[in-house]
Amino acid sequence: MGGGVAGAYIAWRLGTATLQELDPGFARVPNETSLYELLKERSGRLRIHLYEQSDRIGGRLHSLRVRGMPDVRAELGGMRYHSTHQMVAGLVKQLGLVPKPFPTGDKNNLFYLRRHRLRSKDLLNANSALYRLAPHERAKAPADLILHAIERIIGDARRFSGETETVWKRRWERLRREAQLENKRLYELGFWDVLANLLSSEGYQFVLDAGGYSPFRKNWNAAEAIYWFLADFLAEETEEALGYQTLEKGFDRLPQTLAENFKNFPNAHIFLRHKLVSFKQDPLNPRVIKLYFEDLEHHHTVQVNAYHLILAMPQRALKLLDQRNNFFDSEQLQRDLDSVIAEPAMKLFLAYKTPWWHALKIHSGSSITDLPIRQTYYFGAQSEASPTEKDNSNSLLLAVYNYGDIRGVWGKFFEKSNSPAQGLFEIDKTVEPGYPDRLERDHLPTRALVQAVQAQLKEVHGLASDVPEPYTALVQDWGKDPYGGAWHLWKTGAKSFEIIPRIRHPYPHRNVYICGEAYSTEHAWVEGALISAENVLEKILGLKRPNWLSDDYYLGP
Repeated sequence: MGGGVAGAYIAWRLGTATLQELDPGFARVPNETSLYELLKERSGRLRIHLYEQSDRIGGRLHSLRVRGMPDVRAELGGMRYHSTHQMVAGLVKQLGLVPKPFPTGDKNNLFYLRRHRLRSKDLLNANSALYRLAPHERAKAPADLILHAIERIIGDARRFSGETETVWKRRWERLRREAQLENKRLYELGFWDVLANLLSSEGYQFVLDAGGYSPFRKNWNAAEAIYWFLADFLAEETEEALGYQTLEKGFDRLPQTLAENFKNFPNAHIFLRHKLVSFKQDPLNPRVIKLYFEDLEHHHTVQVNAYHLILAMPQRALKLLDQRNNFFDSEQLQRDLDSVIAEPAMKLFLAYKTPWWHALKIHSGSSITDLPIRQTYYFGAQSEASPTEKDNSNSLLLAVYNYGDIRGVWGKFFEKSNSPAQGLFEIDKTVEPGYPDRLERDHLPTRALVQAVQAQLKEVHGLASDVPEPYTALVQDWGKDPYGGAWHLWKTGAKSFEIIPRIRHPYPHRNVYICGEAYSTEHAWVEGALISAENVLEKILGLKRPNWLSDDYYLGP
């Protein structure tokens, strides 16, 4: 269940499963039917159904082609991976997808903090003039201030950058359980509390403002937050690191290619617009799980029988299922489901007929501000993406990348009334006649939202009148159902090393499993979704590791 990355990956892997890849006695559940037995019964081919509530495969990866820019994609969801993410990188190569660098900008990108505008190259020299930093905090970037705070807890954190990824992950697994601060385990502390105690109040505010990351304000599990930060920050420092990558034609080509390959397998089927409502064990045959779907296309209920059910779904989608059935009535499972915070996020893309930011010598990467838009990413022009369209200067800007309390800041701008000021933004259809309007209509913001963002863009860039009107706009609010958030964070006190293996298979006597980014060690990354899915396949269903993934790559608890 679930057509995101984890669900598409599991369907693809199971579609290629053979008897030689399965141990006949592995994870044998009493009175249940194992995959090995099913393969023997069905001449070596499993019957696999992949169900998805929406009308597309991809989940929280959604790459939308923009009107007037056939070779530029608006990444409404996840937009990049790190070259050290072995599962994503290996899968990209295995599927024959084409990776490309995800530019991070240069020293000309902007910071607009406390109504002061400066270039990235000037931030370190100016931070003590904008913030009353402690002497040891001056002339340091936000990441260096966080690293300084972390090193006061676990010593020289930079030593991890010289270790292999597997050694580093295994070492951190021990630290995740044992590391302490002031006689408390790190997982008992909130990251906000840790930073607030180890940085000056102005140092903390500088990290929050100039880092661009609102989760620092959350009482995020400190052990998990520190791991998340070090894994990203230290990977960037290694000589062999290639940095951030994305895919030609959009990041959602990863799950879509998995699904396309899966559909070619015998007995493989994908059902879109099918919303899982509830499921239960068949009282007449406990080996069978009865699933009840709402067919959103034809408006009727569909019943399906299965021997194994894999719920590759985020926290909110799981909570929207019927909680009265005998699967969700466990207090332990409910506590485990509630052990993470779903992080709302909003993206607003604006398309212009010219890349006006080039006049400021800004070409890629992001600019950061303490204004509500928070981060602005500069994507390429069509002329840069296609050598045959050198005269097409249509360009894309991720004008708002904001998460946290997005409803408190932007909620009123999502209200669509009949008032011209609150009506939907009007698309300039002369840019590309015949473009399928439905794709845009599903993500069209209000006029008021675009106007508010335009005003902030002018302020950040110091351009009172030289920011032209966009010809189209696209918005995505990941806080809405059934997603509930763009990614997840472990709550303070959560022992992920105990919860992850427990929630993966909540009842040893039932063939129902849970996987996905929400309950992984790599929150906010596609790598987390894939690791969680692979753990179900290897540790529960008994599949051998694929040959494109290193045998020593550590998949966590």
